[in-house]
Amino acid sequence: MYKWLIFQDALLEKHLIMSIRSVNESKLFELPYWSKLLMRHNLDVMHIGKNVHDNIVRTLLNDPVKSKDTTNARLDLVDLNIRKDQWLRERNGKFEKPHANFTLTKDECVEFYKFIKSVRLPDGYASNISRCATDSNTLGGMKTHDCQVLLQKILPIAILPFLNNEIQLEDMKTGIVIILCKLEKIFPSSFFTIMVHLCIYYQRRHY
Repeated sequence: MYKWLIFQDALLEKHLIMSIRSVNESKLFELPYWSKLLMRHNLDVMHIGKNVHDNIVRTLLNDPVKSKDTTNARLDLVDLNIRKDQWLRERNGKFEKPHANFTLTKDECVEFYKFIKSVRLPDGYASNISRCATDSNTLGGMKTHDCQVLLQKILPIAILPFLNNEIQLEDMKTGIVIILCKLEKIFPSSFFTIMVHLCIYYQRRHY
C-alpha cells in the first residue's frame, strides 16, 4: 500500500511537471535542431518600432486611452517615493494629475499637430502622414512604416521647440543604453514595456 502511494505521488508530480511545461514552453523546443540554433528568436523590427512609437508619441501627446502616464503609474511613484511633483493631488474630494514634464500642454499639442499637417514627403517614401493628423488633434490611420518615419525622421524636429536646454538628443546607433537610462529618469515605470527594452537588440541587428 505504501509503495502504491509513492507511485501515485510520482505519477502526479510527473503529470504536474508535464502540464507546466506544456503551458510555459513552446513546442519549438521539441524540434531536434532547436537547441543548436545560434538565434532562436527572430525579432520583428517593424513591430518593435511600432510599439515604441505608440509608447512615446501617445504619452507625449497625453492620449487619454493609450498614454502610459496613467493613474496607476502616478501611484507607483508614491510607492517608490520619487518625483513628488508628479504625485496625485486631492482637490475638492477628487484626485488630479499634475502636468508632467514629459507631456505637451494643450497649446503645444495644437502646434505639434499643425507641424504634422504641414509635413510633405517625397512620393514613395511614406504615405501622406499629414492626413493622419485629424481636426480633433489626434493621430490615426498610420501604418507601421509611417510610425517608423514619424519616430525617426519627423518627431525629433517636431518636438524641438518644446524641449528645454537640459534635454539632448542621442544617436540610437551608439547610445541606446544611455537613451534608455535617461528615459527611466523621465517617464513612469509603465512606459517600459518589453518592446522598449528590445530596442537594445534592435540596435545591434539594425545597424
